[in-house]
Amino acid sequence: MTDQSRDGQPRFATNRPSTEDRPAERVADAVNALVGEATKHLAEPPAVAISSAYFNPSGFSLVAGALRKAGPTRLLLGAEPTLEATRVKRLATRRARAKMHPTLREALEGHARSIEADRNLLGFDAPSDGAARNLVDWLRSTDADGVPRVEVRRFTNGFMHGKCFIIDAPVGKGVLA
Repeated sequence: MTDQSRDGQPRFATNRPSTEDRPAERVADAVNALVGEATKHLAEPPAVAISSAYFNPSGFSLVAGALRKAGPTRLLLGAEPTLEATRVKRLATRRARAKMHPTLREALEGHARSIEADRNLLGFDAPSDGAARNLVDWLRSTDADGVPRVEVRRFTNGFMHGKCFIIDAPVGKGVLA
């Protein structure tokens, strides 16, 4: 993925699965490519800013090599949504669930089982432990002067689900985004 479209405008990085006509696209691949190109051509590694609802060890593993080569990095992480902030309403009362169409009830129960299974698969195996330790080491890393390389802040004024990364490196007329 390149940093700009044919018209010179920034491109959006997506997590699209592959199709017959195009290969899969991943945001991690875009981050790796852009940071990699910038670090290859610049005397000083570029600063990176990332905003995301969350940043977990397995996600970090996908971009760890690039972020370790980058300059100062800022992370803005979202807060957990609250019931009031998301205005989530219950799907149904107990009485309404009893009247719910069996297919819908089975689908919802299956969805709940799937979420629980995904949670249980995270486990404490060696790769998961190593990924978590890598993330913590990077978060604690400092530059040659002992200044922290990573700054983490939390957005608490509402629910933030969107993702954004900005790589502060001049390319042509603009900035990689």
